[in-house]
Amino acid sequence: SAPLVGYEFSDGIATLTMDDGKANAMSVAMLQALNDALDRAQADGAAVLVTGRAGMFSGGFDLAVFKRGPDELYRMLEAGARLTERLLSFPKPVVAACSGHAVAMGLFLLQCADVRIGVDSGARLQANEVQIGLTLPHFAIEVCRQRLAPAHLNLVAATAAPYTPEQALAAGMLDELVPA
Repeated sequence: SAPLVGYEFSDGIATLTMDDGKANAMSVAMLQALNDALDRAQADGAAVLVTGRAGMFSGGFDLAVFKRGPDELYRMLEAGARLTERLLSFPKPVVAACSGHAVAMGLFLLQCADVRIGVDSGARLQANEVQIGLTLPHFAIEVCRQRLAPAHLNLVAATAAPYTPEQALAAGMLDELVPA
């Protein structure tokens, strides 16, 4: 089977492409694959470009894990928090090419990049936790606080408002929009 995260290295840039064939869910396996790819990028001394396949950056944490019990759930949430910390402190620049929808942990992963470029398409960017009865993790709120315009932080965190790419640009979720 294809790897969850593809790795290409060229001209000092490591391109990490998430593709699980579905929503690029941040399962324990996907989070480990991202960390493994970041290990390679660090060993290569590379700047990093993180992306997903066309139409889907990431739909967030794997919701099936929430039904399977606390051990795997804790591992997944902790791995997500540690990945945000790692991306925020990565020794070389990290650019995110938001290839489509970025929801929940997918949105928080996007916010960890130094530069965030989105496709000017029908994508939805959303922290949907409160909409589905979950609490936003502290690390997610803090990464949003670092990036979002203050007027949007409360909307994003408290109302689960969905953003179009254009609205995301205005809110500070994205730095630039480009054609798909």
